[in-house]
Amino acid sequence: MNKVEVDIGKWLQEAFDLYKDHFALLAITGVIGLLLSAVTMGILGGPMLAGLALILLRLLDKSEPRPQPGDLFKGFEFFLPSFLLTLAVAGASMLIGMIVWPLASVAALFLQTVTMFSIFLIVDRKYDFWPAILGSFDLVKINFWPLLALQLVALVLGGLGVFGCCVGLLVTWPFTYCVIAMAYRRCAVRGGEPALNPPPPPGAV
Repeated sequence: MNKVEVDIGKWLQEAFDLYKDHFALLAITGVIGLLLSAVTMGILGGPMLAGLALILLRLLDKSEPRPQPGDLFKGFEFFLPSFLLTLAVAGASMLIGMIVWPLASVAALFLQTVTMFSIFLIVDRKYDFWPAILGSFDLVKINFWPLLALQLVALVLGGLGVFGCCVGLLVTWPFTYCVIAMAYRRCAVRGGEPALNPPPPPGAV
């Protein structure tokens, strides 16, 4: 698998243009997704991320008809793998935090980076949660350090809303996933061909 030239500045600009051009749609879905995730204690966090990933990929691909806020709920079609994905990542983050608590934030960033494409593999290529984690690792590992830097910048910029008494976070956090979606499209398809094998059959690891 060949390395991808990660142009952080260009990808951030393209992600910002995507976010800006579709601000109303992404702000609405961002608010709905975070609120539903919060009131269900994270149970709907996975499906909401899946719905957002579907919307972002359709925007990037300029698919017709254009995505609408209601498309966020299409993430329920991937309820189990997306729920298990968020549960696995959250559980691993907590475990790592307990083992290496002085470096918990650094370890969490590493974990988020190697799994950054998992939700997109679930909705785009119909991977189950564990193959999606392994597939994301395969896509990330050869470009790990530049993608880590991209992820860090995206998280910082996407979290700027926290300075508005956290209210702004409701509409700024989708920007992080705009960046990840942009990176996914660059890394998952190379030379016009998919960079990964077809999705494993159900139940396969």
